[in-house]
Amino acid sequence: MSLKKYFETKGYIFFNWTKYCKELFSTEINLTKIKPSKNAILNLKKAKSIYQIYKKLDVGQAMIIQNQLVLGLEAIEGTDELLKRCKEYKRKDDNGVLFKFSKQNQSNLIDIPLIGLDTMKNLKKYNYDGVFLQKNKCLILDKKKIIDYASQNNLFISSIDLN
Repeated sequence: MSLKKYFETKGYIFFNWTKYCKELFSTEINLTKIKPSKNAILNLKKAKSIYQIYKKLDVGQAMIIQNQLVLGLEAIEGTDELLKRCKEYKRKDDNGVLFKFSKQNQSNLIDIPLIGLDTMKNLKKYNYDGVFLQKNKCLILDKKKIIDYASQNNLFISSIDLN
């Protein structure tokens, strides 16, 4: 039973708050002036193919791709620990990128993929190039601060359509 269904059986009512807060989500193709590199675009192609399988699993909402290889898939540890873990597997020629997305049939009311300042700081700390977010599906905490931090630290933030 999903968390949402559990609460509904207890009498709680949910409303789609996301349609009133569109500014909190990743909607623009490029949120930063820094654009994805050629390596990042190649990694995106790999991520999209992996996503077609991974989205069906009730596991995680992120992956790290570098040199068109999957360095890690998020599980229970969360995105920041995924970034830390995958730094150990990085190779030369490409800094790698983070991909954030929703799971198939995931409720957009209670379990929304998100990034915050800690995630951006970890992207910088572990020397990644940036992040691709699923368009209209990923929440950005304090969006202006996140975009400013990314821009000041040479990180890209881009939205992608995964349908």
